[in-house]
Amino acid sequence: MTRGRVAFPVKLPSKINKDVAYLLGVLHGDGCITKRSFEVKVNLKDYNYVKCLVNILKKFDLDPKVYKEFNCYRISVNSVIFKNYLNSYGPNKCENWKVPQNILDSNYKIKAAYLRGLFDTDGTVTMNLKRQTKRLALYSKNKNALRDIKKILKMDFSIDGYITKSEKTCKNVLYTWYVLSITNQLLIKRFSREINFNHPRKKRKLREVIKSYHGVQEKYYNAKEIIIAFLNTDGRLNTKDLTKSLKRTDSTIREHLNSLLKERVIKRDIEFFNRYGKCEKSRYKKYFWSINGAKNEC
Repeated sequence: MTRGRVAFPVKLPSKINKDVAYLLGVLHGDGCITKRSFEVKVNLKDYNYVKCLVNILKKFDLDPKVYKEFNCYRISVNSVIFKNYLNSYGPNKCENWKVPQNILDSNYKIKAAYLRGLFDTDGTVTMNLKRQTKRLALYSKNKNALRDIKKILKMDFSIDGYITKSEKTCKNVLYTWYVLSITNQLLIKRFSREINFNHPRKKRKLREVIKSYHGVQEKYYNAKEIIIAFLNTDGRLNTKDLTKSLKRTDSTIREHLNSLLKERVIKRDIEFFNRYGKCEKSRYKKYFWSINGAKNEC
């Protein structure tokens, strides 16, 4: 006499493949593992993405269930075998997940599938028409993991990103998270070619962003060299001057300035001002940039 549920057979690959890598990205982005199951929650307006996830899970001979809840769809796979299989790749909770060593040791196609799963769940594509800023972003509470993702993007796909910290207080509780952003036109196009999204809405948004670049000169995205050339010629410029001269968005210019600052190629001076002009201390300030080691002329 047997007791308990019979474990259904699951089709597990002998080594990691693109589908496994993708689901690990989904798990680290917005999934979770309960006592018996693997679950993902998806916004109510994204049912097409629900179908995409269900189709991938069925490749493992799993029987995913979809539940409509208050503000989302919940996709659940009740399989201890599959749950244990995912757990075997390492920690996966939002505060302590790591890029699995199997992913790090794999080829760029496996890494691209993993990143696609991450960006499909915890990533966004934004386009601010008023400020003409476009951005790919990945959100996480786990700063160390984001640093690893930044390194993979740089080393395997030649995509530079930068990490910023965000905080919000709600009901006297401070919430902190980190954002990995990509704002460079050429790098966003490279992301589209090499990684892209499975998520239909985000994939469509990325196409719109790339279409919006039509007619914009790509030569300006060799921005680091151009910034250095401008500063070598003019000696000292503020961020607004550089943005206007290069005809790029302020977010793109700030990204390159901060990168050059970290590399100690340039240096930054802060100048405070008010309605009457320059002053010693004020809530209003401007950043002035010059080549590191060059004498500033005020």
